[in-house]
Amino acid sequence: MHLCDESTTFEGTVDTVWQLLVDWQNMPSWDIFMESLDFDGPLKAGSRGLLKMKNGPTAPLLVTAFNPPYSYTDELTFWFTRLIFHHELTELEAGKITVRFVVEGEGLLPLFVGSLMKKDMRKKMPVLLDNFQKQYEIRRQKHQI
Repeated sequence: MHLCDESTTFEGTVDTVWQLLVDWQNMPSWDIFMESLDFDGPLKAGSRGLLKMKNGPTAPLLVTAFNPPYSYTDELTFWFTRLIFHHELTELEAGKITVRFVVEGEGLLPLFVGSLMKKDMRKKMPVLLDNFQKQYEIRRQKHQI
């Protein structure tokens, strides 16, 4: 079930935006859905981690596709549910990047409360993308990326 497809466009380069996108140690600073995230190393295809959702369970997260610096996909499994997150970067022109997040769901939760999940994600995903952009600007100003 398709739950969400949101994007934002801002000034940046693919490489520097990618650095922030895969910096899992700092994801909770901009991702409003997560409380904490832990991997045993840098993200790559096959990486396994644990994600503690805000007001929710801790669940395993698996990176299923990794195509630097343009996209990666990961999957979260909990309560007989699988959520698939697609993260994509597109360079529209030199210095202008679109960040797109697509969320799909399978299993019990999307089956029984899919319309509520869609509504919640459509409401919160623009906030998450705005947080991502703000975090990028903060890092860029500090010359961290």
